[in-house]
Order: sequence, then C-alpha cells, then structure tokens
Amino acid sequence: MNKATGLAGGFHLVPCQHVLEGAVYRQAYRLKSMTNIVKEIVERADFVLVGIGEEFSADAGESVSAHEEKNEQKEEWLLPFLAWERLGRLEDGKIAGAYAALHKLLENKNYFIVTENMDEKIFHSPLDAKRITAPCGNYMYLQCEEDCAGELFLAEETARRVLSSYYARADGGKEAVPPRCLHCGRQLVFNNVNAPVYHEASYLPMWERYRKWLQGTLQKKVCILELGVGFRYPSIIRWPFEKIAFLNQKADFVRIHHKLYQLSEELKEKGVSIPENAVDFLRNTFVQ
Repeated sequence: MNKATGLAGGFHLVPCQHVLEGAVYRQAYRLKSMTNIVKEIVERADFVLVGIGEEFSADAGESVSAHEEKNEQKEEWLLPFLAWERLGRLEDGKIAGAYAALHKLLENKNYFIVTENMDEKIFHSPLDAKRITAPCGNYMYLQCEEDCAGELFLAEETARRVLSSYYARADGGKEAVPPRCLHCGRQLVFNNVNAPVYHEASYLPMWERYRKWLQGTLQKKVCILELGVGFRYPSIIRWPFEKIAFLNQKADFVRIHHKLYQLSEELKEKGVSIPENAVDFLRNTFVQ
C-alpha cells in the first residue's frame, strides 16, 4: 500500500496525459470509421431517403423567455406567438452547418427529405426545396382553429401586431387579444400540427410528390438516413422508415441519435446505429 496515495501499488486514479490523448484518438478514430461507413452506404445507393428530427430543431434546448415565464395561464393562446418570435431571432450556426454538410453528402444523389421540424430553417439551406416535405406544418401561416373555410393567411403582420400589443401592455397599453377568423370569429392559430383542426393542404402537394418518389424506390438500392429522430412524431418518420427498410431487401438503414439510436432486431443485419447527436456528427465529419 502506498502511504501517499492510499492505493495498492501506488497507482493514480487520475489518468495520465497519454491515456487521455489515447481516449480522444480512439473517439476520433471511431467517428472517422463511422463516417466512412455512412459515406459508403450513401455512395452505393440509387436513392437516399432522409428523415430530419428534433435534434435539428432551431429551438432545441432554447430556454423559455422571461415573457413566457410571466405569461398568465389565461394567455396560453399567446405562447405560439412568442415561439414564432423566438424562432425568427434564432440563428443557429451549428444547424446551418449540419444542413450544409448534409447537402455535401447528398451531392449528385437522388434524395428526398422528410422533416418533422416546423422552424423552416431547412428551406434556407443549400438543400433542394423541391425534395423536402414538412408534414408538421410551420409558423408561416395562420388558420382558423376549426379550419372553418379551409383558408390560410400569412402570419407575419398579424403576429407582429399581437406581440406589439402584448409588449405595450407593460407601458399601460391595452391587453393583447387573440386574432379572429373573418368567417366564424374563432381564434386564428398557426398552421401546424398543434392546431386543434390542422389544415393540411399546405404540405400535401409535396407529400404526394414524396409518395410518388418513394414508389420508384421499390426493390432498388436505398439508403435510409435517419438523423436526430426521436419519438415526438413516430408515425411520420421513425415507424414508416423502419417498415420501408424491413420490406426492401436492398435497403440500408442508418440511425443517428444521441440517445435513441437503438435498432430493432429485424433491422440489425441491415442497419447501422450511431450514438451521436446528428447535428454534431454531420458538422464534425462532413465539413472540412
């Protein structure tokens, strides 16, 4: 027993420098190996189906603002407008870099992307908007909460007016009131899956284009690339993508998620799971 350390043989509990460097090297080597595997799978595919999940959300991990914390329960209707404002001011270089890296990875490939996110950031990336469908909607349009007339309204002017009234209240202004439908008088809400009755017409043309594209992949070499997808909306990407991979004997499946990376028994023979944040993985490995 070493009297100075109290440990048998006098060994340290703190790893020495070369051990730490070795661990960093092994992590870098593992990422490089995974990168090469993903590149190889994408390169040999005739089609690449990509799913984008919540790890790419512009407000992922964003703390609630002071205004939202102070917002009373009776003003719950106002929270989506505060979310609209927050999304508008967020400029996440990490996510923009990950989209740029994905664009580089998919260069010259026949691809289609399904995104669960509603922040529209993907449409400001180099990726082809004609190859992207966003079935969860967005914050670009407003609709009647009951979709009474099947109409959509551009949200920006109304949202700014609502928020202006809300902030002016602190200076003695009038209380903010919800915007109302011109047809039935019900409240206007953002055109996304959070609406009580979601008006889906805005995304359906691209969804139909996606379905036709998907029909052309039957029994073809398909790379299914699932990036940062959890269980927020599993019926949109996670479960359908697993089914596509299972039914197509020529499919390869790649799942990247910092926590929910596990594969089912049926997909382990044709799948690769990478326990990394998908945004960080793309930025660190596909951007030089």
